[in-house]
Amino acid sequence: MLERKGVRVTTIWEIEDDDEEIEGLDDSGRPDPAYAASLGLIRAPMLRRAAAFAVDLAAFWLVQLPLLVFALPLMLLYLTGAVSLYGLVYHPNFVFAVVMAGISVVFVIALGVSQLAAHGRRGATLGKAFFGVRSVNVATLERPGFWRIVLRLLVVTASALVVVGPVLMMLSPFWDPADRRRGWHDYVGRVWLVDVKRGLHPYDEKRMRIARKAVRVEPAPERERRVSLATSSSDDAESIAFRPTARVSGGVLGMARATTDPRRTAPAESSSVVLGVPGDLRGAPPVQAPPRRPDPVPAAAAPAHTHELAIDSGQRVAVAGLVILGRAPRAEDVPQGATAVPIPDDTRSISKTHLSARPLPDGVEVVDLGSTNGCEIERAGQTRAIPPRTPIRALPGDRVRFGDRSLVITAAHTD
Repeated sequence: MLERKGVRVTTIWEIEDDDEEIEGLDDSGRPDPAYAASLGLIRAPMLRRAAAFAVDLAAFWLVQLPLLVFALPLMLLYLTGAVSLYGLVYHPNFVFAVVMAGISVVFVIALGVSQLAAHGRRGATLGKAFFGVRSVNVATLERPGFWRIVLRLLVVTASALVVVGPVLMMLSPFWDPADRRRGWHDYVGRVWLVDVKRGLHPYDEKRMRIARKAVRVEPAPERERRVSLATSSSDDAESIAFRPTARVSGGVLGMARATTDPRRTAPAESSSVVLGVPGDLRGAPPVQAPPRRPDPVPAAAAPAHTHELAIDSGQRVAVAGLVILGRAPRAEDVPQGATAVPIPDDTRSISKTHLSARPLPDGVEVVDLGSTNGCEIERAGQTRAIPPRTPIRALPGDRVRFGDRSLVITAAHTD
């Protein structure tokens, strides 16, 4: 019921347009194998696929044992003419054979429906679950659907009507032009079998969501290149640079390199030492080194940190240098000079060394250290995954989620 300008409009039905965008399709609308590979999905090996099929087939024959053992022998007596129809009906084992046959029929129907339902909704059967194989929709990489699995089964069953049909059906995966090992029945059902032992589990919703976001995320810009005193300070190969010769408490002593630029000429035979300090020393006369060792100059105080990490555990961590966060960072995993911050985590969703933080002029550089459950960054209501080992710039107000924990980048408290 809608109301527009005082007039009530009754909606009888509403048809939604199925215009959901599917990721991982190429320009022609076909599933792109490269996209699935970038997520970490791996095709299931043929040997394990065959073993899974053998287990499913064995389960199917197992539930038919009551029929095969108790009812089939009596039916063979009748079919071979050993007993008449009257003798079959009044045979002392007839009632028992009918009961056993009924039990087998019920078991076969229950097993078949449950297998088809589990295969359509979770991509697994008894054999596939045991051997680490799952079926997904080749386009959406999600569940294949019940009726597509039924259609796939019908194609396999229909192949038995031809003498060489089953053999061709088993060999058809090797003729897949996309090299995904999809057989004819897989193409009809739009199914792809993946390996969940060595690759990403497509039904692990959290990891699948992180993997999709990691494919879309853009890496942070590279860090600003620092110019060394031992190299040229510009792209001009003939510009003046300084070669460090000694280090004192007041700075680095350097010797001016020779140059071919007449405007930057220094005395060629001078062995005077100049102080390598910032500034343009072009044309300036060399400064004589003092005859005695200079008095110690107090080191400049380290700049105060400007950002902090407000963790939902109640901890506030100042980002004045490299900070390693995790459930229990080990000493061998923490670089020299870095600060290790253990974070309580009862659910063990955080890795021992989960992520690192480093100060930036306008925020904090966050790096996922190859954690198990990954990291996500939330900014202005938008959430993106942080690819492993990729630096991401986090600004004040951004929220970083790692495992079941999260932290917020805040400005440091100054007195």
